[in-house]
Amino acid sequence: MATGRLARQRHLAAREPALAGASPGAGPTSDAACQGPDQQGVDLGSGGRRRCRPRGRPRRRLIASGTFKNEAKPKPTPSPTSTATGVSPITGTIDDAQAGVSFARLGGGWTAMPLASSDGFNTSYGFTYAEIVVVQQKYDGTQNYYANAYSGRLPASVPYTGTQDLSKAATTLAKNIESEPEPRGAYPSHTRRDRDNRAYTVSGRSAWYVKFQVIFPQAQSRGWNFRSETAVLILIDQGAGARPSTFFVSVPDSHPNGGDLQSLVASVRTR
Repeated sequence: MATGRLARQRHLAAREPALAGASPGAGPTSDAACQGPDQQGVDLGSGGRRRCRPRGRPRRRLIASGTFKNEAKPKPTPSPTSTATGVSPITGTIDDAQAGVSFARLGGGWTAMPLASSDGFNTSYGFTYAEIVVVQQKYDGTQNYYANAYSGRLPASVPYTGTQDLSKAATTLAKNIESEPEPRGAYPSHTRRDRDNRAYTVSGRSAWYVKFQVIFPQAQSRGWNFRSETAVLILIDQGAGARPSTFFVSVPDSHPNGGDLQSLVASVRTR
């Protein structure tokens, strides 16, 4: 996630997770994800930045680094102190059957793709689809930094027995994504501010909404065009016997279309 990152939103660590093959035009349309040139191990970093990371563990920005097919170059970005409110066009819908949710497929440079079962963000956080867009090329001299969105199922590592666990499970998963340290983490070194944590509803189903911001004190000295990143995690109950669905989106403050975060959140539906 740098959300890079979920994409995630920071960058990948030692290596990028693998993204299963799906063309940007096919598959889910919204907050779904992104496909790398090789179907093998593009890692979507966690902890907030983008870098390559060791297989089995994602690295920063819930996003893969490297060059993606049809990946658009980032548009000129506003001052890091400004608040971008533009919105990318919605070009379709991403239907993630594994996650049990659908969400908007965005234009304006966003690329979506399914994640391979071996992808670090799949094995660690249960994400099965990703959608990303570049916000700064070679932000660290090598890797790109992204805004990203992910859908999936609550991993078995987070306990869940019913709707009474929604709050705790959502808070735990969000913390796991945000706090994993470098080099495997989704975001670069940062401080966190909690913005919201409340009951929510998606398609009539009980859900939980967690929103937080990560701030990067070192950003200016390192020449990054972003200073902070806002992320939202939604956990949706899918009934007895089923693991809850998850949706995670993380957007740096330098992304020209800052309204994409709310646009993606508002588009989430259960299947």
